[in-house]
Amino acid sequence: MADFLKNLNDLRIPHELKDFAGDCYLIYTPRILKNDIEIKARVKKFHFMACNVIRNDFDRGRILSYRLTKNLTGYFSMYDGSRQRLQVCKHCLKEFNNGRGWQDYSTVSRSLQKQILERFNIKEFFSECHFQNMIDKKYFDAIWFGLHNPDDYPSNWNVISNFQRELKKWTCEICGIDLSAEEYHKFLDVHHKNGFKSDVRSENLQVLCKECHSKQYRHEHLKYIDDYKKAIEILNQIRGCNSEGQYEIKF
Repeated sequence: MADFLKNLNDLRIPHELKDFAGDCYLIYTPRILKNDIEIKARVKKFHFMACNVIRNDFDRGRILSYRLTKNLTGYFSMYDGSRQRLQVCKHCLKEFNNGRGWQDYSTVSRSLQKQILERFNIKEFFSECHFQNMIDKKYFDAIWFGLHNPDDYPSNWNVISNFQRELKKWTCEICGIDLSAEEYHKFLDVHHKNGFKSDVRSENLQVLCKECHSKQYRHEHLKYIDDYKKAIEILNQIRGCNSEGQYEIKF
């Protein structure tokens, strides 16, 4: 985290961002993906402009997961202290220059698009663009305000989670499955709508069963964690209970 904070050490307070246009910035997520399946579903990218991906995440309240950097080497500081080489975003390449694309990316063949993607050089790109920042100030400011680690749960998260689930009577807010029996509590999660784990305002929290949780935006990776399939089997068994809720569940 120290590296990308250092990259912004000339920006002291938010109102000074009015001068940001003279510098080159990139946007990326310093979050470490946890398994190969998630990596395939969400290849880590960096962005040189507020493309469709950034705009959608802004609208969904997920812009706080991104970071800004002036580092143009192609290697990006991650939360675990490592530095990873990320790939340029295809949407940025496509939407650049009013939709014509970088090096006509929008109109060339797929084979040429692949070559443009693989050969993309950050410093050469900004050099040809006269080293101007491409990021709209609205998105720049939003990311700046989120400049701290969004992956940290508060120290009392277990208390908050239990309280929220009790408040919803241990029932999934989407499918309505009743998991109030103590042995079923582990199949009920508390979801952060904006993806910001330290944002524990009640309006940002949603009580969901594991199946509904895995269907949320950018939560597909939950389907590949240990015991997910077993959890789904048990949830389906619970849904198949008779009106008295009598069904033998074997863990």
